[in-house]
Amino acid sequence: MFFRAWCHHSLCRASFLLVVACGMEAHGSSNSPTGSEASYHLDRNNTSVTQPIGPGLRDPEKQKFLEIVVIAVLNPKKLPLLFEVHYQGDDQKKVFLGTFSLFPPDQPGTFIVATRGQLRSAGVLVLSMVVPAGIPANDAIRVTLERIRFREE
Repeated sequence: MFFRAWCHHSLCRASFLLVVACGMEAHGSSNSPTGSEASYHLDRNNTSVTQPIGPGLRDPEKQKFLEIVVIAVLNPKKLPLLFEVHYQGDDQKKVFLGTFSLFPPDQPGTFIVATRGQLRSAGVLVLSMVVPAGIPANDAIRVTLERIRFREE
């Protein structure tokens, strides 16, 4: 009796989590998020995302750092992944800001990239995932990141 009740509750919990996860995926899967809870998804076919700086950011040149939070990683073969961050102004010229890597390569984390005073209110941040050359096309890689945050210190 206890086992049957436990299985029933576990099945209910699993179904609930599946519904919640599907709902979260449906609301946060955009690669151009608009809300603070939005996220980006990078994979083999979609290796780059952009985030507008926008006029709402007061004194963008005073933002010393960008905070990038990786919230989920699917990288079962633990392939090394490198992430590059650029600022692109209205003139379409990209300014390299920095890189970071996951360590271990299948674990999420929080990363800080210095802006060196390069940000302006017009323009976008470009975050790109660099997948090593020679990796078979069927190797699964998927990284989920939160919206990039600005930090003055």
